[in-house]
Amino acid sequence: MLLLASIAGPNVAASEPPRTGAPTPPLAPQAPRGSAPKPSETVPIDPTKPGETKPGESPDPLALYVVVEATRRHFDPIAIPPVDCHAPGELCAVVQDVMAGDAKLSGVVKPLEHPFAKVNLPREPRRTWEPDWASYKGAKFLLAARVEGSTVGVLVDWRLYRVADKKLVEVKGPPRQRMAPGKLRLHVHRYMNALVEALTGTRGVFDTQIFFARRTAKDGRGIFRMDMDGANEVPIVTDPGIHMFPSPGRSGLLYVSFRGGKPDLFRLPQASSTLGRMMRPAATPMEGDVAPPGHEQLSRDDNQYRKGSEGPDGRIVVTINDGDQADVWLLDSVGNPLKNLTKHPSDDLSPTWSPDGRKIAFVSNRQGGPQIFVMDEDGTNVRRITYYGGYNVDPDWGPDGRIVYSASVGTAIDVVTIDLQGRMQRLTPSQGRCWDPTWSPDGRHVVYVSDEGGGKSRIWVSTADGAARHPVSRTPSEYFTPAWNRVPAGERALK
Repeated sequence: MLLLASIAGPNVAASEPPRTGAPTPPLAPQAPRGSAPKPSETVPIDPTKPGETKPGESPDPLALYVVVEATRRHFDPIAIPPVDCHAPGELCAVVQDVMAGDAKLSGVVKPLEHPFAKVNLPREPRRTWEPDWASYKGAKFLLAARVEGSTVGVLVDWRLYRVADKKLVEVKGPPRQRMAPGKLRLHVHRYMNALVEALTGTRGVFDTQIFFARRTAKDGRGIFRMDMDGANEVPIVTDPGIHMFPSPGRSGLLYVSFRGGKPDLFRLPQASSTLGRMMRPAATPMEGDVAPPGHEQLSRDDNQYRKGSEGPDGRIVVTINDGDQADVWLLDSVGNPLKNLTKHPSDDLSPTWSPDGRKIAFVSNRQGGPQIFVMDEDGTNVRRITYYGGYNVDPDWGPDGRIVYSASVGTAIDVVTIDLQGRMQRLTPSQGRCWDPTWSPDGRHVVYVSDEGGGKSRIWVSTADGAARHPVSRTPSEYFTPAWNRVPAGERALK
């Protein structure tokens, strides 16, 4: 999200108490060294109501745009009976829970909640098995599993059937092999990826990971990583202080930290216990760096840095605030400034690369309230693309060319997608306040933060058309700026 502090939206009365995670009014752009200003990447809020214009500005083209609401569509019902368990119960429960959870998140099938009887699959995978078809009336698919093994090693067999014609569906899942129990969740995720591919032609992303920031103390924030379904939360950057804006890329994890008294840009080349192939030279340590061991400090001037994004060729776009205003800058792969891309008297921030690295989307208040703009990679051909709502922030450019962002109209804050022709879809209508959206690697899901249901914010995953939305974070906390790791597995320094 563009903003991290907890505040009210642009059209909320000043007397209304802030709500956790919602956009905030601007904070001071520069704080003296040694102080610890609250993290905020902000632009002044436009007092003009959506649809109005200011002197010298063209009429708002809002009338030219139509916002499509979240899709209401049918999900194929799938029966997932209790697994045929020949292993410790906790291992069978993992298989059952991951299958059902991934099916629910898929946006393709919907698990039936009928209490099916346990199946009895033959031990030999090629041996014929005839289900009790009458038990699965109402299901389009039947997913049955057999789990065998111990706490030393476990083996899983699956069968996917199309109920109408009682035929097996070929699923090109992971190899059939005994594995350590610690790898069981990943193994099931990869089978479910293959199941989605068998039904849609596009492989699933259940084995991918999401980075995010969350509150760790009264005034602290750390960076964590979890699986798509919220399991296996792992601390990544948790030394005392404020750490935010995680942004995974081919070279590692970019993030911003206040550990030096002001927001600086850092990189963690190795963000897990598995070190992948390094894709670029490392930044050279320098005297005065405050990066802990294993981390690289990329910014070493008096400016304030905000959210960075690594492009396909390793170059970085980042927000730099010199104390008077914020601009979008282009850096080389080790943090050396190359060019001020916006160089405008207004505030320009939250840059995100297009998939081909030829364009950059960003937020600017150059026409009043914050809106989403697009420019070429060299800073030319700047044009505004959002007109719906008076406060549009948090852009993320997805694999299929659409941009997802947070749109504020009145007191509502919704997740909206838009393409370069202006076609929009609102994914979260009337679902609380929703912000900080980013795309999944396949462009079929969006992860975001929401206070839907009240209480503290949580991380949610939605289908790209808004047809299904589910909370995934499991630790009660305040969450900020989730970022889906979209780097292909073979190209990651983050595994």
